Amino acid sequence: MITNHKLKIAFFAIIAFFFGYAYADGISTSPNVTSVAGKTGTVTLACIDLTNSAASCSTDATNATNITSGTLPNTRLASVPNSALANSSTTIGSTNIALGSSSTSLDGLTSVKIPTNGANPFSVGTNANDNGVGLSLLGSSAGKNWFISNNFFTGSTYEITPSTSNGGTTFTTPVFKLGSTGNLTLLGSITLNSATLLTTTTTLTNGSGSSAGTLTNAPAVGNPTKWIPINDNGTTRYIPAW
Repeated sequence: MITNHKLKIAFFAIIAFFFGYAYADGISTSPNVTSVAGKTGTVTLACIDLTNSAASCSTDATNATNITSGTLPNTRLASVPNSALANSSTTIGSTNIALGSSSTSLDGLTSVKIPTNGANPFSVGTNANDNGVGLSLLGSSAGKNWFISNNFFTGSTYEITPSTSNGGTTFTTPVFKLGSTGNLTLLGSITLNSATLLTTTTTLTNGSGSSAGTLTNAPAVGNPTKWIPINDNGTTRYIPAW
């Protein structure tokens, strides 16, 4: 007669045989596996079962938040958008410029230092067009502002122009024009701090003729009250004045 006790013993014997066979065939979930040689089944290994495993063996490397150290090749950064960076922009003066973008104007600058030398002078504008170039000097709200320009109002001419109104930013009529041949045009009088009215480096042309000169319409009776000197290339000559 087979009793319940005997059935229990047989059942546990079958279970023990099955697990023993499975382990012998290579199926194991033990964290202490020392060899998988000759086994044909699925073997699950823990990091503790591996020799010389890295400290990151058990780290899920597909989640970047789990990676706190190491070197990342530049090729892995190619698809990172600037907006995802902690500092996605830079500020120059008071102008904020996003990385990868540009700005045609900068506000809030207090000074700009530009080191130059004879081989690399500082340039403003471009000679690729004929639109002229200018620099506005906006330093007053109560007085005139100024505009320095080249080829802006007149071709091949250096110009200095005041604003049309106090504190204004509109410039229309140059008061100083220097042409490419050296001709200077001033819209106003000249104030000199010199006892000589004019000094030349080339002898003035002698415009004398054969006619007899007369002087019958002087601005005042008598001799000139002043003889104004000019330096004619080293020779002092005088212009009579009353």
